[in-house]
Amino acid sequence: MNHTVITSTINEKVLKHRIQDVDQWIQDVVDNAIAAVRRDVIDYKTNLLRADSSVAVMPADEDAILNEIFDADGYLNAADDPDFDDSVPR
Repeated sequence: MNHTVITSTINEKVLKHRIQDVDQWIQDVVDNAIAAVRRDVIDYKTNLLRADSSVAVMPADEDAILNEIFDADGYLNAADDPDFDDSVPR
């Protein structure tokens, strides 16, 4: 996945004043955001599964837990969900 960051010349200078490798800094910010959301999603789903007495087995692998969520019928990510509310855990 590739994205472009658009900023002004002065803001680029501001970043470079403090940050030696802006590209790496941006990548680190993205990686940390992904890790935080990943942890929250896995924790939320794991807690739901543990609270459901009808669940006898749950995936031990984090990617399997995520795929169970993302592959579910009717799943919508935040960008596609017109009713998305980031104050509601999901």
